[in-house]
Amino acid sequence: MWLLWLVAYTSVALGCIALALIKLAHSYRHLQNRVLYLPQLPAGSTTSLDDPANFGVNREWIEIPVPTPPPRPVMTSDDSESVAAPDCCARHPTRVGVEEISPDTTLLRGFISFPSAGPAPTSSSHHEGSRPGSAKWLLYLHGNAGNVGHRIPVAKLFHQHIADLTVVMVDYRGYGLSDGGGGPKGRRQLTTPFPNAAMSRTGGRRLGSPRPPRESQAGAGARQMAAAGGATPSCSSSASMITPDDEEVGPTEQGLRQDAQAILDFLFDSGRIVEGTPLFVMGTSLGGAVAAQLAAVPRNARRITGLVLENSWTTISDMTDVVFEPKVRSYLRRPWIANPVVGWLRHVIKPLVLMIQWDTVGTLPHVTVPCLVLVGGKDEIIPPSHSRRLFEVAGSAAVPTPMKRMKEFDKGGHNNLALEDGYCDALRAFIDECMR
Repeated sequence: MWLLWLVAYTSVALGCIALALIKLAHSYRHLQNRVLYLPQLPAGSTTSLDDPANFGVNREWIEIPVPTPPPRPVMTSDDSESVAAPDCCARHPTRVGVEEISPDTTLLRGFISFPSAGPAPTSSSHHEGSRPGSAKWLLYLHGNAGNVGHRIPVAKLFHQHIADLTVVMVDYRGYGLSDGGGGPKGRRQLTTPFPNAAMSRTGGRRLGSPRPPRESQAGAGARQMAAAGGATPSCSSSASMITPDDEEVGPTEQGLRQDAQAILDFLFDSGRIVEGTPLFVMGTSLGGAVAAQLAAVPRNARRITGLVLENSWTTISDMTDVVFEPKVRSYLRRPWIANPVVGWLRHVIKPLVLMIQWDTVGTLPHVTVPCLVLVGGKDEIIPPSHSRRLFEVAGSAAVPTPMKRMKEFDKGGHNNLALEDGYCDALRAFIDECMR
């Protein structure tokens, strides 16, 4: 009998510990995001951006709005208990023109670089489909750290080696000059705005110009209700709004997925790309995980001609093993101590506390578009075995199985793969094969 009680008490104790770890990890999940996402590196990456025109690249600056999810209203009563607010206190969208941008909209900033032939488009021009001479498009989702300005030489390389290719590069939230970095509610006062960029979809406001002061969430809800002709609710308790930005500021897995979807939708909704135009989505490192998630959405697959992954990972869980296991073993030194500790951390603690997924190896089998995997044989950050594994599973659950190709560069590293001989040839060959 005592053995049964011991087992029961042990089970309850372990369950309580597991729940406590999960709660702790969820409460401090923003710390995991800060460890993974590095928009602040190198220094100045979130305050300045190179101009592609200085590199001889034809470009158009673009600014893309990404609406944030609606806030969750909360009522705080006199006895300090938090209760759900009634529907009358929920914030209603402002009835304004389509060009109006809500204070809760995250703005992504980047550029479109065009083939060198022909005059550069003006930002005020109206887009009636693809730009003449732009036979195919490439949406480039960059890796961790830096901004799209650091990838301008890559865009120029593509233009030099792949004819009639238009390249789109936009920073995720928190990266470059996009919203979602430091400051209140994730907004930063830009010290280096895009030069001479009057953006569409901004109600005539020039990029980098100051925003109007942001009123309180409760005040905005009351004002919008009054503007719509409704009565302002009268409640004895004070109302507040809990928004995602209140809890997390900066890049997140969900946020980056929303950003990629917003960029793709923007290209079609704005008329820059028309249905049927060949569009390739390319992601490097972190961008590979974002690109795979984007291509796995069925409605996106009908628009995407091909997917390119460069030096990307299988899952964040696998990457934690790559990064932290050597540190643990180096610290503990003795294998008879390190092995059980590593096993305990990997199989018990990590599943409970790791809040970031980026499960590319689980997503890629369901991608129905052709896929090219580019691998650096001497990648010093993400083991090449990750890319090889992605190639193995790509499209494996799709019917019919899509075409897939892999090109490995024996001497290629993580950040210099584009300098390897045959890099652009492999990309051009894949594009041509998909367009046949």
